[in-house]
Amino acid sequence: MPPGKKHFKNPHIEEKTIGKFPVAFYYKIPKEIPQTAVAFSELAKIEYRDQMAQRDGHDNHVASLQKLMDAFDVFIREKSGGKLTAGKLQHDFSKNEDFTISLLWQIRHILTHNGGMVDKKSKKKYEVIVQNHKDRRALVDLPLKLELDRQFTIDHQNYMKARECILNYIQKEVSPDDFWIIKCRGFLVIHQPEGSVIMFFRGGYLILDIEEATMHGFTINSEIIPPENTTINLEEQRVYLADGTSFPVKFIP
Repeated sequence: MPPGKKHFKNPHIEEKTIGKFPVAFYYKIPKEIPQTAVAFSELAKIEYRDQMAQRDGHDNHVASLQKLMDAFDVFIREKSGGKLTAGKLQHDFSKNEDFTISLLWQIRHILTHNGGMVDKKSKKKYEVIVQNHKDRRALVDLPLKLELDRQFTIDHQNYMKARECILNYIQKEVSPDDFWIIKCRGFLVIHQPEGSVIMFFRGGYLILDIEEATMHGFTINSEIIPPENTTINLEEQRVYLADGTSFPVKFIP
């Protein structure tokens, strides 16, 4: 093992080297669901990779969906004290949200255990749910039937609907403070070597230079907090502060 290499790290601290300087970012930790917070931090990294692939013409966010449902499983296990898993969750099928989550979980099973390929067993389980609840409407554009030996894909628009569905479920089960931390950690990516921070913003990603942002009064923790009366002009790709000063940002739709 190379000298100084560590097998483990504190999951609530992000250590990066920016230029020649080591920098540590300390994330906020929710009181009740710290493991879920870590899972959403990891989700943000996968989402960013899928977003970059989308720019190159590959609009398939299936890796993000798998990670999202993994994070949901972590939440259910942590919230229940280990008594439940997302696979054993008792759904209220009178609700479209629960119907949608049950279908997403079946897809997650396909992604995790079958390499994304639909087999006879997973096809049957998925389609039974659909047939047994014909009066329900999925909140995500999901197929009514699965195609055998085909690989499931999901575009950015529908992935974001799935993400919103999962977050809405979590929001009802935790305190407002814990939910805010989870939501922020799911949107924040510390990027190197340029020394920039990436956050989800209006359906795309906003990239800010860390040094410049902090020099202008931004606070970067589990979230990015601008000074009061700050505006972001996406057309000009600039941040304007109350005193009239500004600095450039990069927006990736």
